[in-house]
Amino acid sequence: MYVRTLSIQNLRCFAKVKLELNHPGREQPLRSDTIRHLPNVTLLLGDNGAGKTTVLRAIALGALAPVMAMSSGFVPFSLVRRTKLKTAARARIEAGLLLDEHEGEHTGEESQTLTLRPLSDFNDLIETLDFPHSANIRKRLYDEREPAYFILGYSANRRVEPYRNVDESSRYKVRSPKYLRVAGLFEENVTLMPLSVWLPQLRRHESAHFREAIDLINRMLPAGAKLLGNPRHDEYLFRIGGSDLPFAALSDGYRAHVGWISDLLYHLSRSCPPRRKLVDLRGVVLVDEIDLHFHPQWQRQAVPKIAQALPNLQFVFTTHSPIVTGTLSSANVLLVRECIDKNGISRSVIESPDEELYGLSADQILTSNIFGLDSTRDSDFFGRLQTAAREARAGGPEAAIRYMRMVSAGAAAEDSTPPPSRRKVSPLRKKRTVARATSLSHKRTQRAKDRG
Repeated sequence: MYVRTLSIQNLRCFAKVKLELNHPGREQPLRSDTIRHLPNVTLLLGDNGAGKTTVLRAIALGALAPVMAMSSGFVPFSLVRRTKLKTAARARIEAGLLLDEHEGEHTGEESQTLTLRPLSDFNDLIETLDFPHSANIRKRLYDEREPAYFILGYSANRRVEPYRNVDESSRYKVRSPKYLRVAGLFEENVTLMPLSVWLPQLRRHESAHFREAIDLINRMLPAGAKLLGNPRHDEYLFRIGGSDLPFAALSDGYRAHVGWISDLLYHLSRSCPPRRKLVDLRGVVLVDEIDLHFHPQWQRQAVPKIAQALPNLQFVFTTHSPIVTGTLSSANVLLVRECIDKNGISRSVIESPDEELYGLSADQILTSNIFGLDSTRDSDFFGRLQTAAREARAGGPEAAIRYMRMVSAGAAAEDSTPPPSRRKVSPLRKKRTVARATSLSHKRTQRAKDRG
């Protein structure tokens, strides 16, 4: 299953939007063969509060609409859009799905709709709907071992359950297994399955899947890190920088990354038939803040590595990282923007970038229309830099040189005074020096005016 389209009405910050998501097999024309495009990745960019996480939740609600509506354990809270001007209307989410042989007797496109009715005190209610599914499909919807409707969701609060506290059977007593896979997007106390719980079982019962899981984890780790295939004292170790470390001894960045990719492979191994490879399974994976705790070096590699290791999964990521953004084509990116209507009510819209992003530097992306920064420098220092630019335009070579030193060396050069020139400078030469020194300032100012 893949989610092809998503329509949202009256859901939190969204009044009405519709978007198309990338998925394996979707053709996307590119401007150049040299631009990297990952057909199974959609990257959501936007300010805090603009609605990126809401989009992930809407995908989960739409794709699992029958599960969510029928004794899943899901309790909707403050999802319906409420404004100061009128009584809240019902929220409506429609997901256009692309089904394969696992989801039903027929394959192809199908739509599922979920409606939420607002109650008092920010509580919401899922209205009872008639979903057009046969008894056979309804069984697949609730069976964790079935590959049908495979969708996972990971919030920015993702954390791994301590090894000693894990009781797999108790997890499914109050929530349906399919909902539990996306529950982290709606509940803060949902934890991930530890590697040391499921990997030994996989080794005993499905040796082929075990070897494949080890290989996939290593393909998705940063360069220089490796998961060792043989445990030591019942612990699977990671070799990093010449040291062999258990999961609990890893840094926050490694734990955040290893935690969700190992949980992903755990669920793949639970749903994948014995004679099929894990990489063959189709489904949807939603990850909030993919760059969480990532060093910039790893931000340059993470998304391509993950997407290429699991090419049959559809990934929807959110990020604030310009480095992650620059590793993908604009066709992989959707911008979530907040705007204000004539009544002073904010609403969010979703649009595609109007410029190519692949290969740009972080500074270029941050000062583009995507992020809209005037500069990536400290705001106080940038104000002083603008003052120095004005002085360079009006003053002599000394002021121009001071401005150039501030541009290249920052505040360390701000108070330094260049030695006075002993050679007499002609008026024409002085004019050319000042013009060259301030050209950068002119360009930055004009670009800021163009953006409005």
